[in-house]
Amino acid sequence: MDPNLFHLDLGRVSEVFVAIVFLALIIERALSVVFESRFFIDNTEDGKVVMQLKGLTVEDQGSSKLLKQTKKRGLKEVISFGVSLAVCWVVHFDALTISFVSSDETQIFGYVLTAMVIAGGSKGSIKLFKDWLGFRSTYEEQRIEINRTNK
Repeated sequence: MDPNLFHLDLGRVSEVFVAIVFLALIIERALSVVFESRFFIDNTEDGKVVMQLKGLTVEDQGSSKLLKQTKKRGLKEVISFGVSLAVCWVVHFDALTISFVSSDETQIFGYVLTAMVIAGGSKGSIKLFKDWLGFRSTYEEQRIEINRTNK
């Protein structure tokens, strides 16, 4: 293809950008139900933090199991990517193919790359909602406070 013929339709690109931001916010808010739940925090957070959240001491039943529990890092990102990929797959949203009109059909590589951008964007929106605007569950608030005091 002649590089001089390249043209990027800014209207189409802006629609794709808005769709990415919209999906990132929707997926983030949907996953907050899971990520801020007592069950998720109890099973993925450091055991010492969970003990403090529940008001347990070392002598209490089940505390030895909790003391062995380490924080499961990276789980939220994997779940966010999986959900984002599923959404992109279902709605056939491939930002690259749509933006560059490079094919008549969406591509798997485009789904994966778009899902990665959406999952990364949802991490940014989590920061916006939780850190700047202060939207979080009371259990999440308690967990954050305990983590601050333990540092």
